[in-house]
Amino acid sequence: MRKQFAPATGRRVIIILSGPPKAGKSRLRGDIGNLLRQMPWLNIAVLIASPDMEGQWVSDSWRVGEERGRAAEEMAREYKRTVKESGHFFSPQWVERMTRHIEGLSKWADILVLDLGGLPSEENKQIVAPALASGAIIIPIVLLGPNRDDGGWIQFWRDLGYEPDVVTYSENLAQEIINSIKTPPMEVVETADAYIVRLEIPGVRPEDIEVTLTGDTLTIKGKRERSEEQEDETYHLTERAYDEFVRSITLPSAVDPENISVDYKDGVLELRLPKAQKELSRRIPINTTRNT
Repeated sequence: MRKQFAPATGRRVIIILSGPPKAGKSRLRGDIGNLLRQMPWLNIAVLIASPDMEGQWVSDSWRVGEERGRAAEEMAREYKRTVKESGHFFSPQWVERMTRHIEGLSKWADILVLDLGGLPSEENKQIVAPALASGAIIIPIVLLGPNRDDGGWIQFWRDLGYEPDVVTYSENLAQEIINSIKTPPMEVVETADAYIVRLEIPGVRPEDIEVTLTGDTLTIKGKRERSEEQEDETYHLTERAYDEFVRSITLPSAVDPENISVDYKDGVLELRLPKAQKELSRRIPINTTRNT
């Protein structure tokens, strides 16, 4: 029987959403999550990094109806006021727990989506620190509020050394973000004598593909370049990704590097990695004759 195992990507991405109230963070977070669930070959995590979770309450309530949404907003404001007055909105215990949580997810998830709550603060800087130090590609996003105000989040990111993408919410925004980070889907299948790896990379030239095997780690690198634009061309829509990509997997057992074969046809790269021949075992006879 053949078995499949989920590969990991070598290009981790962390999307961090920030912005003032009513900017649409909850809706964008939900839109991104729905799109990512259609990419089962990736490890995905979506985290609301806010102590009160009021954005989730309000977002869910508005989906039910306007009356329920307005009631939820009033309840959320009262709850937030109570929490702040008690001094526990960003309690040291909560910040420490959230920081550890993000540190773990930053090491595991191929794509991690963080929704920062509250206002720009030193606590929020502490919370995102593990993500920024993880070596992943960081995509800081600031959503503008109803009055096109950023709530101080642009300066928050500049203080951390990042120039954020400043946007307003739209129904197509999540798709634009996903298109900018999309990684090629991979399939890995194990047979009795080999591992078969397939990667969908249409539009990539063979000379732009690099395959390496280091120990038990297989890495495939490549780049898809945009054709030179003509002066009389105007783009009305583009959903194709033009970027470098890296996919890496750790193979479950050793392979024979001298007999790996690679084929590239119809936009699919297929590698066949024969398993290394195991050391032959030898049966040792048992001597039943005693010396007398």
